[in-house]
Amino acid sequence: MVGGGLTGLAAAWEASRVPGLKVTLVEKETRLGGKVATASFPGGYLEKGPDSFLLREPGFVQFLKDLGLYSSLQEPETLAPLIRFGGRFHRLPEGLAGIAPWHRGYLRSSLLSLKGKAAVTRDLFLPPRGDAPWEDESFFDFASRHFGEEWAQRVVAPLYGGIYAGDAKELSTAALQPSWVKDEREEGSLIRAAQKRRQAGKAGPPFRTLPRGLQDLVKALEEDLVRRGVELRRGEEARSLDVLEGKVRLTTGKGLLFGDGVVLSLPAPQAGKLLETRAPRLARLLMGQAWVSSGALLFRITETEKRNALAGHPLFQGSGFLVPRGEGKVITGATVLSRKWPQLSRGAFHLRLFVGRRHEEEILSLPDDLLWERAWRELQRFAGPLPLPDEVLVSRFPLAFPQYRVGHGPWLEEVRREEGKWPWLFLAGTSYEGVAIPDAVRQGREAGQKVVRFLSGPPQPPSISKALDR
Repeated sequence: MVGGGLTGLAAAWEASRVPGLKVTLVEKETRLGGKVATASFPGGYLEKGPDSFLLREPGFVQFLKDLGLYSSLQEPETLAPLIRFGGRFHRLPEGLAGIAPWHRGYLRSSLLSLKGKAAVTRDLFLPPRGDAPWEDESFFDFASRHFGEEWAQRVVAPLYGGIYAGDAKELSTAALQPSWVKDEREEGSLIRAAQKRRQAGKAGPPFRTLPRGLQDLVKALEEDLVRRGVELRRGEEARSLDVLEGKVRLTTGKGLLFGDGVVLSLPAPQAGKLLETRAPRLARLLMGQAWVSSGALLFRITETEKRNALAGHPLFQGSGFLVPRGEGKVITGATVLSRKWPQLSRGAFHLRLFVGRRHEEEILSLPDDLLWERAWRELQRFAGPLPLPDEVLVSRFPLAFPQYRVGHGPWLEEVRREEGKWPWLFLAGTSYEGVAIPDAVRQGREAGQKVVRFLSGPPQPPSISKALDR
């Protein structure tokens, strides 16, 4: 298993359930968990990366139960975020369920003009598409078609562009939000679909975290892997991959490893680099996927007077805010951790600012001190004078977000066809079939199951004729 993020850990966890199967996990960093990283402070635990997951998939729920984590889940305070537009902040329209407003609270929103509010109603007159042909389109185009360009520009672009650190005019609706496509096929109107879910008591999946942060998930997996005898090789970078005398050969910074199969749970471009020699066509496909790097700045304010000043500021009364493209130069969004997760954030005021997104990653080239100073100055431009934080923690996440651009589906089909030429190779992770934490875990477990089937089935050739890869 190459890659010690959640996907690699889940793959190793699944494969190691089979007695007698030797599993080795290689991770270039000295810690496991990838983007999941929790900082501990006196009185609480705060996330450097993702701060929660959705309880959407039954398989993920059972996974948490198997690890003994389900009963301790905690939920956030439900507070609406703000969106900056036209040089000021506006409350996200009320009643939002996914992309659609399920009631008319949006009519009170200062974010939309009268014309923009009227355009939202066009969705109600769209008939079900049924089995009519449908081509993939961007978030922006899909939203514009249903609710008008203002809704797409001022609600969907900042909200979903922020979630994926991407450009809503590039992101694939079919790949990232297939439920929208399903609603359109069955109902036509996304508003009607949202209303029916509300009436049926299916308002949407809840967000949850763990009492000491998401590090508990990583810790539980690691402890299980150690008990099962999985070899965890931290601080060891994979450098090349090949097949030699019927064995998969992995060259690392510390030597050679041999095995019968390999799971690459790395960002697609990194997996591609490992496969350049053995599978050049597949490597080119993988290295062609766009990824975005990002950063998170965690500000901790402990001194009582300063803490009260920030806690009482109007900008910090909700769960956070979003800064769309063109509204700021440094900050892309913020989470007011003290509001969203008060039970994990005692004794201080905690604020996390995000920097870096698609087409705006150059800010991440600044050293830590300049990065947070620039961000703090911009925050004061938004909020007015603020007292300096007592502590600052800067986290950087290279290749943090894969960009599922329009056409991701055909790209993935071609990747899977090429991958199938190499029976010993298993690609998994957020590059392929979902970017959320449950998606990462599911893909890792599926890869682990494929490994088990491959090794327990009839003997397979370790490679095939290079003619197939020309």
